[in-house]
Amino acid sequence: MAEIQINQEEINRYSQEFARRLSDYYFIDHTFIDGKDILNFCDIKQVNLLIVKNLFEKWKVETTKLKSPYFDYEHAEVRKAMQHFLNILSQHIRIAKNHFYPLLSEATRETLLLILNPYQFYQEELRKPVYFPLKPQAFDSYQRYIQYNKELLKNFVSRLHQMGHEAYSSEQAQDIFEQAYHDSEQYIEPMEWRIKNFADIYAIEVNRLFISPQPVKPQMSAENTQRVEDPPVVNNALSNYEANREDEESDGRVLNDMFRKEQTTKANILDQFQKARIDNIRTAISLNQKFLFINKLFDGDSFAFNDAITKIEDCKSFDEARHVINNEFALRYNWNFDSEEVRDFYDIVEKRFS
Repeated sequence: MAEIQINQEEINRYSQEFARRLSDYYFIDHTFIDGKDILNFCDIKQVNLLIVKNLFEKWKVETTKLKSPYFDYEHAEVRKAMQHFLNILSQHIRIAKNHFYPLLSEATRETLLLILNPYQFYQEELRKPVYFPLKPQAFDSYQRYIQYNKELLKNFVSRLHQMGHEAYSSEQAQDIFEQAYHDSEQYIEPMEWRIKNFADIYAIEVNRLFISPQPVKPQMSAENTQRVEDPPVVNNALSNYEANREDEESDGRVLNDMFRKEQTTKANILDQFQKARIDNIRTAISLNQKFLFINKLFDGDSFAFNDAITKIEDCKSFDEARHVINNEFALRYNWNFDSEEVRDFYDIVEKRFS
């Protein structure tokens, strides 16, 4: 099968730089990131979901090490105790910057691959030992991780069920995927609007992502374009895991408990934000706002941004804070007071002292 020639070196470079930049911004005022915050980490929901996927894969590898010639880990009481332990552990995910960075970098690389060449993305996934022997129920749950080019995955999972086997080898799964890909090529999403999501956060040169010329794909009609729902939110990222690794149904229960739907609409969140008083500017500024403020208002200098927040927090009133901003930072960085970023920044500061 002819594949799009992806520039792996450039994708790796961009993914590492993207991850470094976002990690630096997030951990300016965080020591750790917890499970509850991972799916809200950045505006590209697919990246957040794949962070969780990669975390789950690493966790499964670690649990397979819990074997010993001296102890029976398969005993019912041991399994019950292990499940209880892992349920508690799952509620206390805590990842430091140096460990989160590679998770984010890999999730970014995988997201770009899923956009640019979904065929190659799934070929890589279907070579991972952690998923084999592959049981269809396991990939039912796997679909929760995927937002982009999801029709292809749905076709593949449907074929797994239709063939009726209890489990598949890696080679069998790849053959089935070949058929699913052939039948689903018409549903592959245009890459331009997905890539733009990355460009909005960190500049990306699309032409450098390809070794051969970028293929021109026909645009999908409105009736063929499927609505992408907001992803569910991490609840207990590793909860309800059965110590019996051969029971794939337990993985399904894990994933069902990993995710829940957000009950609050974006409109309600915005309304609450507009009305709420802010107690701490650092915690009130989202990662994406921080990214914009640092780049648009502080010329990309995260230390200057951090210094500004510290000085503003030390102020006793909004008038004092405004004086500090105007004389120390707006003047130094030549702020455009008509810009949206400046208005948003002042709005947050005003709420801090309201």
